[in-house]
Amino acid sequence: MSDSRVSLEATVVVSTEQIACDVGDETVVLNLKDGIYYSLNPVASLVWKSIQNEKTVSELRDILVNEYDVTLEACTEDLLALLSELATWRLVEIGNGKRNGSAPIKRGTGDRL
Repeated sequence: MSDSRVSLEATVVVSTEQIACDVGDETVVLNLKDGIYYSLNPVASLVWKSIQNEKTVSELRDILVNEYDVTLEACTEDLLALLSELATWRLVEIGNGKRNGSAPIKRGTGDRL
């Protein structure tokens, strides 16, 4: 998915086909479909934690702008690139902007990472 297909009104939530855990200030995510682990840096980890419940891209951008010293334009560009990458890895679901009212993602009871 390219950046141009993700709008500020789009909704984002973590995929149900993954498990994740914090390792220091980073997050490690395991894609359950392909068995590949992904390591998220502290900024991406904040995004990850924020999308445990569905958020719009603009809500995520506002969270990051309030947390970090970054311009709105730079934040938007970097966030769209990150979300596109997470979508390519099938770690997130990106919607058309209509809220589903989804509950937090339920985790399995098995061993975690």
